[in-house]
Amino acid sequence: MLRRMNWDVRPARVRSAERGFKFSLPLTVEGPDVDGSLFREETTLDYMSHAGALFPLRSPVTLGSRLKL
Repeated sequence: MLRRMNWDVRPARVRSAERGFKFSLPLTVEGPDVDGSLFREETTLDYMSHAGALFPLRSPVTLGSRLKL
């Protein structure tokens, strides 16, 4: 499951417990928006770990949506 979370506002204890990578990588995201319409968007992957990923989207999505990266 991918979660949308701002890296800078996460509690320090959560950040130190998770092992992940903070970097900038071009990314294409496809999936349903909140209205169920399919979207395709170019963005940048900012952070990734075994628990999730962080990337900004202009298209709003429902938490728990399956997205193709």
